[in-house]
Amino acid sequence: MGRKAGTEGDRVAERYIAEHFRACGLSPAPGLNDFFQPVPLRRVHPPTRQRVRIGGTELEPGDDFILLQGENFQFSGNLKDVGDALAQNATTEQPDLRGTLAVTHLRSLDASNFESSRQKAELLKKRGAEAILELYDGEGWDGLTNFFAGQRTVVEETKGDSRIPYLLVHDKGGVLAGKLQTAGAQTARISLSERRVERLASANVIGVLPGRDPALKGEFVGLTAHFDHLGQNPHLPGATKDDDIFNGARDNGMGVTALLAAASVLSQNPPARSLLFIAFTGEEAGLLGSSYYTRNPAVPLEKTVFVLNTDGAGYTDTSAVTVLGLDRTTANTQIVEGCREFGLEAIAGGPDLQQFFNASDNRSFAEKGVPSPTFSPGLRTFGPEILKYYHQPSDEADENFDFAYLQRFCQAYARSAQLIADGPTRPTWAPGDSFEKAAARLYGAR
Repeated sequence: MGRKAGTEGDRVAERYIAEHFRACGLSPAPGLNDFFQPVPLRRVHPPTRQRVRIGGTELEPGDDFILLQGENFQFSGNLKDVGDALAQNATTEQPDLRGTLAVTHLRSLDASNFESSRQKAELLKKRGAEAILELYDGEGWDGLTNFFAGQRTVVEETKGDSRIPYLLVHDKGGVLAGKLQTAGAQTARISLSERRVERLASANVIGVLPGRDPALKGEFVGLTAHFDHLGQNPHLPGATKDDDIFNGARDNGMGVTALLAAASVLSQNPPARSLLFIAFTGEEAGLLGSSYYTRNPAVPLEKTVFVLNTDGAGYTDTSAVTVLGLDRTTANTQIVEGCREFGLEAIAGGPDLQQFFNASDNRSFAEKGVPSPTFSPGLRTFGPEILKYYHQPSDEADENFDFAYLQRFCQAYARSAQLIADGPTRPTWAPGDSFEKAAARLYGAR
């Protein structure tokens, strides 16, 4: 039924994966009950009252702004433009924001925005901001509205969670940003009613395979894939009266199949390092399962030396595997060899694909410093042939699906993981990579 996080299809998939791990002889992670790591999700409905006025301009929900978080809130006061709040946090100059609405700017859209929004909310709340208004002047607003403006699934946090109101504003042509430079527009009025919240049951599924080398078994290589998809929804683009189930055979049935195949094969001949198999929930809702895991790891992140995530939108080249981040880690030679053994070429993909490095669960690990590319079905560019199936009910395991390619894809994934876990040295980020500093904080000097 499309495995949407928190639904019955999601729970059936969780159990299926857990029983496969059990049959392969994997062990539950330390401290967990069975193979499940519960992820506290909640479905949040938008407030019935959302009124936002900036200066003399009344903004309309959906068309002009999206409420990312917040409820039962009244504000009338001044705006304070803080620019890039995250960059500003790295400096010693941090103005007091008590009693103000902090204005920030979103320059581009990718999956990293989920985590950066969390960080901004925490930082600006500490500085006293009453709420956050983020201006965005760019492409993709309709997609944002479809994703965020209605009911949403989020993680219910209990530690360090910030729930100050956070509004994303469509600032077409930078008009509002310009008005904020004038005195009359530097005030705002906001009125939000309460939101209805439903708590959902979901979990990551985790299995551990101890390594065979006593000297290296304390190091873990993570093999990861998300098992959730979009579920059954007659209102999503592409749904029809005859078919409103978003199956996700390519995204990410292929990745989960590769994960299960790797568990079957590698459990028969464990590599030197230990393996951590994780199937994540909530990726389609904003990397929820993986971001929760990296904040609450079953195995300390500093012991997780590498993650080989597998996820994808589909395939157009069955002679290749597209590895997002192939040349960003020193494991590229093992991945190239693992693919070559099964007649596949490991490629990094064209320039238009590089943004998708930030669009899957590997991003949650990369931000913490763990080297973590994504092993994807073969494509060299994101074009019309991919869009025929991507997030569509047509993404089924039917007569149009290439099962022979799936087999080689799974073999290449398992072999690449084995070569990495057997390698004499720990993989690292390539010199100069943007995540090197995070790795230094996580692992320390090597």
